[in-house]
Order: sequence, then C-alpha cells, then structure tokens
Amino acid sequence: MQLMNKTVNFINTLNKSSILESAKKAFSGIKDYFGITKITFVNEKEEIDLVDGYNTSNIYNYDSNYFSLIIYLENNYFDDELISYVKIFEIEYERYITLEKAMESSYVQILTGLPNSAGFLRELSKKKREDLNNYSAIFLNLKNFGMINKAFGQKEGDEAIKEFAKHVTKNLYDDEIASHFGGDNFVFLIRKERFSEFLETCNNLKIYIDSKDKKIEINLSAVLGVYEINGNLNEIGDVITYSSMALQYAKSELKPYIFLTKELKEMLNSAKQIEQTFEKELALNHFLPFYQPKVDIRTGKIIGSEALARWIYNEQILAPYMFIPTLEKSGKIHKLDLYIIECVCKDIKFCHDNGYKTVPVSCNISRKDLLVENFDEIILNIINKYEIMPNEIIIEVTETTNINEQEAMLEFINKMHNNNISTSIDDFGTGYSSLSALRDFKVDEIKIDRSFINREKLIAEDEIIIGSIITMARKLNINVLCEGVENITQANFLERLGCYNVQGFLYDEPLPKEKFQQKLEEGNYHC
Repeated sequence: MQLMNKTVNFINTLNKSSILESAKKAFSGIKDYFGITKITFVNEKEEIDLVDGYNTSNIYNYDSNYFSLIIYLENNYFDDELISYVKIFEIEYERYITLEKAMESSYVQILTGLPNSAGFLRELSKKKREDLNNYSAIFLNLKNFGMINKAFGQKEGDEAIKEFAKHVTKNLYDDEIASHFGGDNFVFLIRKERFSEFLETCNNLKIYIDSKDKKIEINLSAVLGVYEINGNLNEIGDVITYSSMALQYAKSELKPYIFLTKELKEMLNSAKQIEQTFEKELALNHFLPFYQPKVDIRTGKIIGSEALARWIYNEQILAPYMFIPTLEKSGKIHKLDLYIIECVCKDIKFCHDNGYKTVPVSCNISRKDLLVENFDEIILNIINKYEIMPNEIIIEVTETTNINEQEAMLEFINKMHNNNISTSIDDFGTGYSSLSALRDFKVDEIKIDRSFINREKLIAEDEIIIGSIITMARKLNINVLCEGVENITQANFLERLGCYNVQGFLYDEPLPKEKFQQKLEEGNYHC
C-alpha cells in the first residue's frame, strides 16, 4: 500500500508543466525508499542533478531516446520497482517533448521557417514598449505573385517564396524581425533609419527557379505598407493592423509603398465603417455562406462541407479576415454567425424540398458568441424552425484558454450533445488546451490545423505528432479531419496515418451554393 501511494504521488508530481523541476520533486519523494543517493540527468543540451547527493560505487545507467540517467545507490542491487519509476519518467518526458514541439510549431510558418503572425507578436512582445518607437512595422506583399504560381506551378512558387525570404532576412540586423504570414505576405520590424536600404533589398530581386529542367530567371518586387511606431500604440497587435492598412492603400493606389499617416489612418478606419454598415448590410442579405467541400481521401467523395461567410460589398466579395476581427471586437459577431447558420438551414431545406443531395454542413461560431445569453437555444430554434435533422449540422468552436469562455464552451457543447447536434473543435493543436479539450468536451470531431502539414517535407516527427492525435481521437470515438490540404503529398501522408477526411484547395476553394451543389450532384473528386 505504501509503494502504491508513492507511485500515485510520483505520477501526479511528474504531470506538471516544467518536466525537470517536477522530476526533482518526484524522485526526491522516493529516494529514501530505494536508497538513492544521487541521480544525474544528461542529454545533448544539459546535465542536471535530479537528486543532489553523494556518489557511490553502486551505479545504474539508464539510456532512452532523449536522455540518460545515472543512478547512485546505497545498496549494491537494483530494484525492479525502481526501474518502473524510471520508465514512468521516460514516458512523461517523451510526452512533454512531443507536446513542446507541437506547441512551438504553432509559432512558425512551415514553408520558410520564419515566425508566423503569432510568432511575430511573441518576438515583438520581448521588446520594451519605448524601444519599439525606434522601428517601423512593414507589411509586405509580392507583386503579381499569383502569376508565378499559375505560370510555373505551386512547387516553383514555393521555391521563389523561400528564396525571397532568405535574401531579405540575411540583410537584417540582429535586433530586427522577419515573419511570414503565409502566401506572399511578410511582416518585418525594421529600424526607421534603414527603410530606404530595406526597400532596395526587397525590389528588383533576381532569383532562379527550376522548371521543366530549365533555370528560369524571375524578377521579384514588393508593395509595402509602413507604420512608423510611436508612443500612441495601444495594443502590440496594432502594428500589424496599421501596417496592413497602409499596404492595402498602397495596392489600391498602385504605389510601391505607403506610410500610414494620422490622416490616412483616419481615412482608412475600416473598422468604424464596418461597424456602421454591418447591420444594414445584414438586413439586405449581402452576406452569404460559401461552402468548402470536405472529402474522403480514399474515394474522392464529398462527405460534408464548411460554411464560410462572405460579404458582397459594392459588388466585391470580401473575405472573412476583412470584417470578422472587427465584428468580434465590436461584439456583433454573434449576429453574423446566427445569420449564416440560418442561411445554411434554408439551403438544406431547399435541397430537401427539391430532391437535391445534402451532406452535413459545419458552421463556425466565435468564442465570443458563447457569452451571449441563450445562444445555444437560439441555434436549436433555428434548426428546428427549418426541420433540419440533427446529423445535417455541425457546430465548429475554437478552443480557448480563457476560463470564462472555457466554462461557457463546456456548457454549450454539452447542450448540443444532449440535443444530438454534433460539434467540432477547429484549429485543433494550436491552442494550449487541446488535450484537455479531448478529455473534457463531448465533441464529435477535431480539425487538425493546417500548420501541422503545411511544410515542404513531412518528416518522422510530423508523423509521430499527427499520428498520436489521430490515435487518441480514434480511441475516444472522435472523428478527425485535417484542413488546409493543398497537394497530393499531404493527402497521401494523411491517408497513411488513417486520417481520411480532409478539406483544402487540393479539392476545392469555398464555393457559392450553386457551384457547390453542382459539385455534389456530379460525384467524386479525382486527384
């Protein structure tokens, strides 16, 4: 009984965020029981005494894939029970390293290895606020880059992106920051006095790519939006917003670069315009759901879709990133989410009435929605109003670390579960609560975030991490879908790991309902 209690205490102590500090406490709890005088932990980076005592001639060496333990004992024999504790530590240590790699990958843009948006903000936050006034934030977009992809292919386009990133970053100072937000979008933190030098670096760049056994010369130039950081910065994320505003204006005016002045900032205050026009536009039905197919890799069959909001504004289709962040900040996002859910139910009802095929449709809701009173009841009333079967709708939520939002999410998911409405966790693996979400939430599906597969070459570590997620989910009877599948290599990789449900540009972009319905009626994709 005493040993059993020690084992439970040992495991509970190990199950902490700082694995080596936890191991010190855990092994200290059993050292007297087994006559341990000292334990030294060794890996390629460090050597640490987990139990700090005196050396003896009775030594036991234990080697794992990640570390070695040197155990000094008062006794001249090695207890099998002690080895079981060492193996428990090995399992916990390897789990910790795997999760650490997964978490770190969420800060990196896989193609270039540069920080992504989250990574950029993390690096930015390491600088003192007053020191930021010495820098400019520069949002950069490559000119006409889509034509390179179309002319030579995505692989060659990716090579061009990587070459551009290498060229620009090698000319940065140590205190400057380069980040890649995906596609041909980059954000930099550059010393103010170096702008002209940086501008020259980014333009008229000659690179060479391999295409059909030939070396092709490509000239790259960029459009830049520049925000000179000053003492009026409210939130650190504003450097992205303000430099992006300047970039959009530079592109619309066909300028090589634009500095965001106070006057220009006021003129381009799109957030205010969105807030003022949103409800009127919603009443005019200027928002529509576009449907992105979910596909079974093995058959090419459409097994579902995700409804994504689009705003038809002045005869232009606006993507979600252009208005959703503003609606979330203003507290109006729940109106759009409920509107899209109702549109989806109407479309499903129309298909029923006219004998068209249907598949389950995922509808996204914001974490902010969960704080709206009776939000779950409103959704259920919409579904019932159009006589939609519960298995035809999936509600997608995004994991959160906010305690209040977590409690609201748990209550919401349970309410959906009790009414046979399926739920899905979007962007799974990028948040801090992923594993606990699997344990605590009665979800039916997880969507593995695109960052796990969006890299030039998928390696053994990727297979371990993604395979572990799939195995865990399968044992918990949770469906797994991977988003952002853009090429056949990624599809084959996922199929080999047993993840058969995917969505991404390899199959289709989000489509208007008529085009999606046509695809659904036609049958399978063949990739």
